[in-house]
Amino acid sequence: MKTNSFKDLIAKYKDVNLKTIHRAATPHVAVFWIDIETDTIYGDGINFNEGELLYSKTCKHMGHPGGHYYMWDQITQRNPKWQKEHYEDIPRGRVTFEINPSIEKCIFKIYMCPILRQYEKMVCEEYNLPEKYSRFFYNDEHYCLSNIN
Repeated sequence: MKTNSFKDLIAKYKDVNLKTIHRAATPHVAVFWIDIETDTIYGDGINFNEGELLYSKTCKHMGHPGGHYYMWDQITQRNPKWQKEHYEDIPRGRVTFEINPSIEKCIFKIYMCPILRQYEKMVCEEYNLPEKYSRFFYNDEHYCLSNIN
């Protein structure tokens, strides 16, 4: 995607955010966990256009360069009660930006643990995601909790 296209998208999303969440904020790609006892998000987000470009056979997307495994030590410093937990045992998710040749079809894809459905709005607010251009996915086994059979 061309730099001008990213600039156009940033302006578009900031305008949408200004109208909906009342601040002109650039959306983020991110990795995160949610503490369901305190309704708190612990994660890291960066402007979507600064993410890592990733390819697969079916799509091209921007993602946060850090993975859950690599960020876990940082996160447990911010939430010490998780220090004895494994990173896969806490409900988690990821925000990516799917690139489409048709700018109108670019969307933010949010992959989350199925028990986090009630947190969609909080995730959108935390990472400045324009709801109209965001889709949630709960069927990726990678984001299911490892400690639930």
